[in-house]
Amino acid sequence: MANEDFVEFDENDAIEFINKALASKGKPQYGDDDLLLLIDAMYDFYDDNDDFDSDFDEESNLEPLVDYVTKTISKDPDNSIKSEDVRDIVLAEIEYESTLG
Repeated sequence: MANEDFVEFDENDAIEFINKALASKGKPQYGDDDLLLLIDAMYDFYDDNDDFDSDFDEESNLEPLVDYVTKTISKDPDNSIKSEDVRDIVLAEIEYESTLG
């Protein structure tokens, strides 16, 4: 029997959620392609670190994730995400995931 409370990850909803979180902090909003690049980098990090997010502890684990994502997205010359916004975007994406149930 499938879990009826489970909501599947939706990239459009994630982008909207992230941009709302950024706007609430007075930070710029970013385009779909830039945010999808960042989300992909987060999932690459999770894959490389044995589903790192399953035992997520912000205090001890956030910085390696933020550092990895920052380095990864900086390699894309078309990416417009400012490095000082990466942490807030990562936190917003993790918060979005927590709403999925």
